[in-house]
Amino acid sequence: MYRESAINYLKWYRQYPGGKLEELITAYSDGNKTEGRVTAELQKNLKKSHLYIPDTQVMDSALYHCAVDAQCEKANGEQCKNTVWFNANLR
Repeated sequence: MYRESAINYLKWYRQYPGGKLEELITAYSDGNKTEGRVTAELQKNLKKSHLYIPDTQVMDSALYHCAVDAQCEKANGEQCKNTVWFNANLR
C-alpha cells in the first residue's frame, strides 16, 4: 500500500492500430507544454493530465497512452519507484 507519491514526469504516447508506441510529449512541470499540434496539461497536485489535439483529423485516430514516472513511499516509509500506464481512445 502506498501512502503518497510525487510525479517526476508524465509522457504521452500514440499507437496506431497494429503499430508501435510513438512518444508524443513529456511534461515535467505543472502547466501546459506544446509540441507541434499536441498540448499536454499537467497538474501534479491533482495527479491529473489532459492531452489536447486541436482540429483533429482522421490521421489522429489512434490509441493514446500516458505513463507517469513517480516516486512513492510505502506505508513503512520505504521509498519505491513507480511507473503507471493509462490509456485513452481517440476515435
